[in-house]
Amino acid sequence: MPIDPVLRDDLERRKAIWDIGFETKEILRRVFRKIIDTEAMIEAIRQRIMREESVNIRKAFDALDFLGRGFLTAAEFKRAFDWHCNLATSSSY
Repeated sequence: MPIDPVLRDDLERRKAIWDIGFETKEILRRVFRKIIDTEAMIEAIRQRIMREESVNIRKAFDALDFLGRGFLTAAEFKRAFDWHCNLATSSSY
């Protein structure tokens, strides 16, 4: 069903309730682009991991989930990265 032309014209003339400035719109565009880029990067990594036969996703998850709660937190990622950074630093000397 087509929109009534009078209603359409009325809607187009109304000032937006959430009228935001140009700078805010640009920031939002950049944020959304970063989110989309990050999602695409994560998906590419997931696909690469799935093609790799020697990687067991369950074992990798369990290694990060050291408390065995069934989910990961930022603290668990930080702990794993800190551990690997310390390992790399100590083995390079």
